[in-house]
Amino acid sequence: MLDREATVVHDGLIQGVWDGIGQAANDAKKGAHDLVEHPASTVANYLGNHWQDFVAGAVITAIAPKGALLNAALVAYASRDVWEPAGLAIIHATSSDADAGKLATGLRRDESHAVEGFASSLPLTMLGSSVAKFGTNALLGENMGLSDLVRGKVSLNDVSTNYWNFRDSISPPKLKVLLTDIDGTMGPFVDYFAPAVRDSVRQMSREQGVSELSIYKAIGKVMDKYRTHDYPWSLEQSGLLQRFNMTPEQFTSKVVEPFWDNMDRTREQHLKPFVNVEPTLQSLRDHNVRVIARSDAPFFIAKARLKTMGLDKYVDELYALDIHVPDIKDLDHPSLMEHGSERVRHLMEEPADYQRAQVLPRQFEKPAIGNMADRLQELGVRKSEVAMIGDSRVKDGGFAQNLGVKFFYALYGAHPASEYTDILRTLSSGAEGKPATSVSETVLGTKQKVYPPIYKEAASYKDLLPELQPRTDFGALMRKLMPSYQGLIGTNLFPYQQSGALDGQL
Repeated sequence: MLDREATVVHDGLIQGVWDGIGQAANDAKKGAHDLVEHPASTVANYLGNHWQDFVAGAVITAIAPKGALLNAALVAYASRDVWEPAGLAIIHATSSDADAGKLATGLRRDESHAVEGFASSLPLTMLGSSVAKFGTNALLGENMGLSDLVRGKVSLNDVSTNYWNFRDSISPPKLKVLLTDIDGTMGPFVDYFAPAVRDSVRQMSREQGVSELSIYKAIGKVMDKYRTHDYPWSLEQSGLLQRFNMTPEQFTSKVVEPFWDNMDRTREQHLKPFVNVEPTLQSLRDHNVRVIARSDAPFFIAKARLKTMGLDKYVDELYALDIHVPDIKDLDHPSLMEHGSERVRHLMEEPADYQRAQVLPRQFEKPAIGNMADRLQELGVRKSEVAMIGDSRVKDGGFAQNLGVKFFYALYGAHPASEYTDILRTLSSGAEGKPATSVSETVLGTKQKVYPPIYKEAASYKDLLPELQPRTDFGALMRKLMPSYQGLIGTNLFPYQQSGALDGQL
């Protein structure tokens, strides 16, 4: 019995497969020649004979487009005519009166035709698989199929979201909402803050006989503690009252008031919008783009800076952070609460005509998105219709990434004059050399090595304007389609190679 089966396997199955391979190679050569000579009729004839293989590959993949089971199902379908005759011939060979030679001859003929058919069927089967995988990835999600939809792993809402994401990647929609940082993005905060601090510290040092460095450290320590250079009680909690040997009244009139008066005066003199900011905002308004300013500065000073630059009239909504009001016991003297409180109250009461304005809690400091996802949902805009521009890759870029919108890196505002950078660095030395305030993280850098993705480096605020008339990107279709092709066939036969094994080399 074993001899008969061995004859069938060797002379029938193996020889038939070998014959089929040779015939498939000849068919491929002939097909290539015909394709050159008669491309239209050759393609039409091939598709006419094998369109069902394309459909079968697509259906199999659409049901469960992942894993080894998919590969097995695709190969099993394409090779369906290879194994059936071999199995029947071997079964018949077990009979004692079986003619092994006749069985082997018939099997060799059948296997030759089957392998030839397998070779011609496989390309369209895999092409159908690739097209289906592309479609399911686009509409259902990565490696999701109809079986996942039936089991509830993919919702109809997911399908709708994926559809719009896919559509928007190819035909980007017009910008409807711009989220914009203020400091370093709309205007050069550092250009007025740094010289104002420098001049005030020099005057204090000269009048009180205390080194400039020690004054910088004393003030900077408080600013870093509350994570803002605009903290209204930075001087009152600095310990300089005792260093200067003054009464609280003297300290307020000779140190605190001149410091902030100089700051406000310098802001009015030197804080101007960056070139192209105002014309760009006007263009955005002309195209009905809603402009939402989102700042990590305290609300009272964010509002003041927008007004100083004359940009408040272009901003529809303003969101900035709350300020920590110190406990009386935190001050060098209880009476020192008054000046900071009055300054905040005065700036908060300045008239402004925002459609919506809100003071956010400190924990909403960027890159936390705070209330913004809910706000965009209220406005009825898709994430593809929103952009964020800011000068901090970590904070503004992280904010955009967490929100899922495009990030324009305001490169033009991220590198102030080195003299001003040195002033900020000296202030930050008050926190044992570790930057804590928002501007310090932006200007002085960060140890973070992995940055959020940048949609575009903006050399000017006007680099936003192309978003008003975005171009169709057919390249995005290919970028989405190509990942569904693994190697030379339409699906991944070697999952490990796609699992990130090369990531460590990048």
